[in-house]
Amino acid sequence: MKKDEQNYFDQEKAKSYDAKFSKISLMKDTLHLLSTFVLSDLPDDTHMLCVGVGTGPELLYMAEHFGSWKFDIIEPSEPMLKVCIENCKRAGIDSRCNFHLGDLDSFVGNRKYDVATSFLVSHFITDLKQRVNFFKSIKANLRSGGLLVNADLTGDINSTHFQSILKVWRKCLLFTGMEESEVNKMCASFGVDVGMIKPIEVEDMLREAGFEEPTLFYQALFIHSWFSKSV
Repeated sequence: MKKDEQNYFDQEKAKSYDAKFSKISLMKDTLHLLSTFVLSDLPDDTHMLCVGVGTGPELLYMAEHFGSWKFDIIEPSEPMLKVCIENCKRAGIDSRCNFHLGDLDSFVGNRKYDVATSFLVSHFITDLKQRVNFFKSIKANLRSGGLLVNADLTGDINSTHFQSILKVWRKCLLFTGMEESEVNKMCASFGVDVGMIKPIEVEDMLREAGFEEPTLFYQALFIHSWFSKSV
């Protein structure tokens, strides 16, 4: 995540972030539910690495579903991490968590993880080589055969198909209660501040980073999610 994205979230914005998108939380909840099915064969002593966890929604969901798992959490925004920690304490799972303020490059783990998640993070890395390196850094923290579950905004920005989905995406954001000017700004960021690339290009990045068989298991408009195995 770039410095400007890190600095965007002051404490007030961080605290209101989840409520802001609560009207469309079913998209997020479905992603989390399906992810638990993807990961259901992992052992009871699984250690998960959560990269760019924000306020912790996937962490909270996984911790509730997998009651003996432990989690290492990476988040570059201090206000967002503070909200995440508060949420974990409220849910009674903070004793199963280690929190790291910073990005993935500044994190030093003491183990190889069974699984990592990266939900709606990598599309903020607009340089393609840096984005591949981001996935390589995740792989470096996984055991051989470890799983990555990632979700990103993707689409062929030059296609008519993209424009059709964009119209629905705008309606979705307006439904949350956002001002039209804010929606326009968010949509204008595609291809500029948001590295909007084709889904197949994300899969190619994952392969280049050392993952095999990237499998698309969920899509909601521009949100695409894959699971893949570290080799």
